[in-house]
Amino acid sequence: MMFTVDRLNVYYGESHVIRSASFALGEGETVAFMGRNGMGKTTLLKSLIGIIPLRSGSIDLSGKDLSRIKTGFVWIATGQGAPIDFYLDDIQYE
Repeated sequence: MMFTVDRLNVYYGESHVIRSASFALGEGETVAFMGRNGMGKTTLLKSLIGIIPLRSGSIDLSGKDLSRIKTGFVWIATGQGAPIDFYLDDIQYE
């Protein structure tokens, strides 16, 4: 299973806040997003799950385009814990 983000661009209004972010993860790999407050970590994660729309770029999971996915993801703030067990294999495609 491969998760690929390619040239992701995200805006708040006309402010370009994520510029051409790209990375790829293979099965069993882990990534950490690190930086000071206001550097875009939360914005990047929210754009990956569709809470903030992409202006351009692509998100791909093993050949499936997730860039325009409408359902199936939630944002749980720090310290609240997940209400259910969730795995990438549980994603349903339309």
